[in-house]
Amino acid sequence: GQDIMEAEGRKPSGKTKPKRSSGVTEPEGLRPTANVEPVGQSRIIPRPAADDPAEIPPVQSDPSPSERAVSPPARSSAPPKPTEPTAKPPRTAVAQSHVPAKPAATSEPSDYEFERPARTGGIFAGLFSTELRGVEHERSRVHTAYWLAGWLVALALFSAAPAVREVFEHLRDIDSPGVARWAHVIVVFCTLQLVYAVFLAQLPDWSSVWVVAVVSLLLAGGYAMVLAITVLSDPGNDVVAILQLAEHAQRMPREPFSRASMWSFIMLSLTGLFTYFAGRVGVRWHSGR
Repeated sequence: GQDIMEAEGRKPSGKTKPKRSSGVTEPEGLRPTANVEPVGQSRIIPRPAADDPAEIPPVQSDPSPSERAVSPPARSSAPPKPTEPTAKPPRTAVAQSHVPAKPAATSEPSDYEFERPARTGGIFAGLFSTELRGVEHERSRVHTAYWLAGWLVALALFSAAPAVREVFEHLRDIDSPGVARWAHVIVVFCTLQLVYAVFLAQLPDWSSVWVVAVVSLLLAGGYAMVLAITVLSDPGNDVVAILQLAEHAQRMPREPFSRASMWSFIMLSLTGLFTYFAGRVGVRWHSGR
């Protein structure tokens, strides 16, 4: 309209209403660069010849505000870059002096650690998932187990006294037929008591106390059997002959029992008393009393 008015010699008045924009944007390759049109006026987009419709560029329009609000933003295919950690300011010498030092790592577990991971490797690596350290009992109960072990050692040495006397008599007498078999039996009993005393001292636990009590009960049963045989049977009994107790099973004048019977009664009393105390300690220890 301005070109027609300029051709006729008329000036455009300021009351001319500007035309509304159609919202059509011009492609970058076809946008004129020489003449810049004012804002608010329509743009004339030159179109190529109609002979080749494939060369007509598509017209892109600006999305409306409602479309911008609804349509999600385009996602980029490139992965996001990791954020760099912020550098911490260096500590001063005064601040570092107040930082407590970390304790050095030790190979041994602490007193409160009852389980630790199993060691890798080995034949039985896949059978056990954890390695148990063991149970730590109270100091008073452990001392009680040590006392029982000491009493068992004393009882074993006391029971071996007749066997030691028999060995010395055999060494002094040239015409001696040998050490009697009952002396060998007493030495075996003494050895068992010493072994289990060491076992109890090495493993001070209620289960170890029970094992010692059971072994002492069996030994007390052996002494009770010898006592019954020497009291109720005559010196010609088969068991007395096997143990070679005929000399010691005979009753001496003015004595109600033989020496073998009295010794068996003494050992039965001491061993039975020790068995009672060991069993009582084991039961109370197991129940936590």
